[in-house]
Amino acid sequence: MLSIIVFSLFSTLNSHLYHSCMLCKKRTLRILIKQHCSHSPEFMKRTLFFAVLIFLISGNNNFVYYSDTFHKESYQIIEIALLESRSLEYDNRPIEVSGYLHMDIENLYIYINDKNKIWLDFNFFEPLKNDKNDVLNGKKLMSLKGREIKVRGIYKQNKKGHSAVYKGGITNITLLESL
Repeated sequence: MLSIIVFSLFSTLNSHLYHSCMLCKKRTLRILIKQHCSHSPEFMKRTLFFAVLIFLISGNNNFVYYSDTFHKESYQIIEIALLESRSLEYDNRPIEVSGYLHMDIENLYIYINDKNKIWLDFNFFEPLKNDKNDVLNGKKLMSLKGREIKVRGIYKQNKKGHSAVYKGGITNITLLESL
């Protein structure tokens, strides 16, 4: 009778201490499952997480579209707030600004906050292209909505945009790059 009790205790203890993997049929101590069995849920979750992380890091999802005249002019890098405060000084000059893209049915502009916005006047008849010769269109622009971008073009103080709500606009855009 004592041997039955000891055997029963041993097998119960054994089942709690050891784990048998259903896929590889290996038995191991439960405390070593994470290190031993590659089929454990924790190991699989960790592996999937790192695979997705590597995929996201390795994938370059930056947009770079430019015109044929992209390298022909030198552009002055300026902040949007400074451009708005000195709009006469930069009128008809090639500039480069960075900010966030906004696009909806009636508006297309670059901004840094609600007060500092510059209208973007794209000429889709002379489209910007990327290295794969894909043409920039409205659908691709919409995918950049809210993302930080860099734009190069000619600043025009009289380009006020829809309903003339902007202090100026950028025309003859030669570069649009997501940052």
